[in-house]
Amino acid sequence: MDLSFIDYGYVVSRKANSIGPLELRIVEGGTFRKILEYYIANGAAMSQFKTPRCTKNQSLLGILDYYTVKKFWSRAYC
Repeated sequence: MDLSFIDYGYVVSRKANSIGPLELRIVEGGTFRKILEYYIANGAAMSQFKTPRCTKNQSLLGILDYYTVKKFWSRAYC
């Protein structure tokens, strides 16, 4: 997985161990709709919403955890 993601900053950060490995999650259908609904319920405008690429938001992580079917972790640059 890492080997197909060739971004200089990412590769350097992974080799220096300053960021963790990539995580790929397979989620149930409708998961991103639930994320959108969460943001709208908390005041976001639907027209301005962009799905986050990265988050530490515990509520959002809870949604992802709940609807995760399978997880994969990268093993490159270990």
